[in-house]
Amino acid sequence: MYSAIKSAISAHIQAITGIKNVYGYEKGNLDGYPSAVITLEGIDCIYETNTEDERKYTFKIKVYQEMEADGAGASTAETTLEALLDTIIAKFEDDWDLGGNCHKVNIKGISGYVDREINMRVLEFAIDCYALYTLT
Repeated sequence: MYSAIKSAISAHIQAITGIKNVYGYEKGNLDGYPSAVITLEGIDCIYETNTEDERKYTFKIKVYQEMEADGAGASTAETTLEALLDTIIAKFEDDWDLGGNCHKVNIKGISGYVDREINMRVLEFAIDCYALYTLT
């Protein structure tokens, strides 16, 4: 389940025009901006019946836009990420079961700033994917 869900999330982010790179791990130096990083934040197993559990996989998506190195500046960084915000949300609202890998997907996000040796603007989303797991 985990690999299929992560692959579906990655495919949605890679399909967004304007995102240069998508990484499945927290990479040090990013090769172009904006770049996205997808990591697993947590797993919750929720008892449903004596034959199945519901698993909630929470993935973190961080979209970074530099503000200094390429001379983008704060205004350009803000405009770039604002343009991506609704597109990212729509990708997961339009595919609410991630191609059948989940029975429900929730998305929530925050924005902020981060210093990764250069100042960056960041959009951070949490994707909760709920999937049923058959107990053996």
